[in-house]
Amino acid sequence: MRLFYLIFFLIIFTIINGCNSQIQKDDYDCLNKLIVKIANLSLYKLNSTTKQYDYCGIKNNNVINCNTDGRVTDIQLTHFANKATNLTSANDYYCFPFLKSIGVDSFRIEKNFIYGPFPDTLDKRIFLLNGNLLSVFNVDLEIGFNNSIKRTQIDTFRLTGGVATSLNTTVYMSTISHFKNIEFIYGTSVITNKTNFKFENDLNENKKSSFKEFTSYCSNIPPLNYNNGTIDFVELTFLPSFDKESVSNFSSYSNVLDLYLYSWDANQVFPFPLGLSNIPPSNKLIYIYTKYLIDSPPHLIDLSNLDSNSTNPTNIYTYNILTIDNPGNLFNFNGKFPFSSLHKNLEIFNFENGNFSELPKLEDVFKEKISVINLNNNNIGGNVQTTLDFDKLPELATLNLRNNRLKGSIDESWCRINFDISNNLIGGEAPSCVFCHMLNTDLSIRGINFTNWNPKPPCTSIILNLIYDNPTKLLLIYGQDIGFSRSNFKIIENPYYFSPYCSMPGFPDIRNRQFCLNYTGTDEPNPFSFNITYSNLPPGSRTTFELAAYNMFLPLVNKVIMNSNESLTIVGRYFAYNKTVINVQVDGKTCTIESCDFNEIKCKFSNVNYNNNNNNNNNNNNNNNNNNNNNNNNNNNNNNNNNNNNNINYNSDDNLIIVNGNFNGLNVIVQIMNVSSQICISKCNDDNYECEFKTERCNCSEGWEGDNCETLKRCPNDCSDSGICNHITGICSCNSGRIQDDCSGLECSLDCLNDSKCNYTIGKCNCDERWEGDDCSIKIETKLSNSNRNNILMTTIIFIVFILILLTF
Repeated sequence: MRLFYLIFFLIIFTIINGCNSQIQKDDYDCLNKLIVKIANLSLYKLNSTTKQYDYCGIKNNNVINCNTDGRVTDIQLTHFANKATNLTSANDYYCFPFLKSIGVDSFRIEKNFIYGPFPDTLDKRIFLLNGNLLSVFNVDLEIGFNNSIKRTQIDTFRLTGGVATSLNTTVYMSTISHFKNIEFIYGTSVITNKTNFKFENDLNENKKSSFKEFTSYCSNIPPLNYNNGTIDFVELTFLPSFDKESVSNFSSYSNVLDLYLYSWDANQVFPFPLGLSNIPPSNKLIYIYTKYLIDSPPHLIDLSNLDSNSTNPTNIYTYNILTIDNPGNLFNFNGKFPFSSLHKNLEIFNFENGNFSELPKLEDVFKEKISVINLNNNNIGGNVQTTLDFDKLPELATLNLRNNRLKGSIDESWCRINFDISNNLIGGEAPSCVFCHMLNTDLSIRGINFTNWNPKPPCTSIILNLIYDNPTKLLLIYGQDIGFSRSNFKIIENPYYFSPYCSMPGFPDIRNRQFCLNYTGTDEPNPFSFNITYSNLPPGSRTTFELAAYNMFLPLVNKVIMNSNESLTIVGRYFAYNKTVINVQVDGKTCTIESCDFNEIKCKFSNVNYNNNNNNNNNNNNNNNNNNNNNNNNNNNNNNNNNNNNNINYNSDDNLIIVNGNFNGLNVIVQIMNVSSQICISKCNDDNYECEFKTERCNCSEGWEGDNCETLKRCPNDCSDSGICNHITGICSCNSGRIQDDCSGLECSLDCLNDSKCNYTIGKCNCDERWEGDDCSIKIETKLSNSNRNNILMTTIIFIVFILILLTF
């Protein structure tokens, strides 16, 4: 038993001793010298075991990180006030061979500190906090251009505070060119009108910077010529001493992706960054954000030169955006909108809390990529743009104009975008989409007095169409006034909901015009036919619509009724609400659609033209030449003298079209989109064929078969009850987990590896003889080897335990 306790204590001692492992001697000597020089040594205790001060770890604001090998990797020290005369130098850190970062609070540094030399491993950062900025940039410029002196490339240089006591600081770009990320932050320092922090660009083609990020307060715009590669973002805060003429330096920002501009004094007015207008083409600027009071420009601003179409993979912004936030009352040109043209790839434009007198014509200022325009709270007067030009602004999806003084009215073109016109003087008649789908409480029209609003008229403008996209297994609902979003309607027969995230290639969501549909909460495929209901339509409106995907159902004609010599009513199913997608042909002549829905079509043709055309048609069929005298020859070559309606009579008893002569029927064709259903009255036994008059046989429409076209075209094995048959193409759309032409196969749930193949009969992988497992990933030899290894390990453990037991006796 005593031996057992001895082993236990030896293990614990080893662990404790490992936790107090010594710092390598050369690192310790270097660190001890640095702390004695600038830091408060009394914070640390001497370790009686290692005979070293316990420097590694956190002591107040001092942070020293050491790795498991006893090497110092990171040093952050506070320069002790009692040692203020002891200036730290780069040489104090050069002796750490594994050092990666340096930080000094209340710093006191020697001249040329930021030049180095530093250890080659120091690549993370240098932080200098709350010290004298003049000492940082007190350098010999010729060192920066001496290529024989090696300068370590460091990721980040952060300089915080100290600006208030450094009233006149000039930063030459060559002194900081070996850093990737610049972070000059004024922190809690008090800024005065005398605080001057300027940048001078002394770089050239032979000496360039490699900035990736640049954040600074400034008294002028830092010129960024001669930089290698792209700068991900630049953030500048203008000091009170800002040189307004320096905005011309923005012309050097062609390699900048994101630009943020602020003012230290919220009440001070600065110019717009006009130098952006002079950036050459093929630039990279995609995001501009300004938040300061902006002065009136000397001319209208043209930013059409900004042509970047790139994205920044390191940034959350993937759109081309210009935001003017709180520019104040001065930012206008002679009282009008200050821009004449904006960049061609601009997608989102925000201009809020400004002041200009009238709304510009949107298509004159914005280009075809614009998607969102926000012009809220700008005191805009004049008339709103009644009609939006989507030929020139095809991507426009959102237009916000709330809290202005706009007058006039809006038309149906506004129905395809998301808009907010609340708290304006707009009036007139509300577009159909507004009184159909917006409630009285809708905030986007708050304060607007439409003339047709109280009471609202019934909504009669909804036109719905549905198609199925087989590659994506999604539905596309489109038409007119279908709703502002998928939440405006619901499917009656199905308890599931449509996902708000649905994307069909080539068919983007268009508000009130087009949405793709995809069910959530079920593994079942999207249905091809269903009823849609709207719950918030005005009183008297039709609220339920039956829909079927045009490309999945043939239009079925059950009955044709002659209402008069000029009009027909066609009764059936799988028709459409959209007159423009329906074509009705009667004996090859067009019948113009007057009204339509899912189950009924009413059409009309000119009585004179129809009868004359039919007379001519029948005469041609019988190969007789007549002189348009309304006489028709029948198949038996008998002459019958009929007046104006020789071929068509209206039978009021059965409301059917009756055809005179030996023709067996009147050919009526209903075409929805590119899918047709044809019918011969009193001929054949079903609705799904085209009547062949010469042979008196039925030519079946696509999707139907059999002598009388009574049978839908079948898919192989009826898709094994595991898929949906497209009766037009005869191809199965298999359910999830099923495969093969007739959906009889079972997909393997895992990928079959190592040259194995899926057995579709049982849905499992057929493994090669050398492999096993559900996905054939386990090598048989490896498994046996592991088993043997486990047995040996267990035997060894049992043997060691047995020996320890014997030793205790």
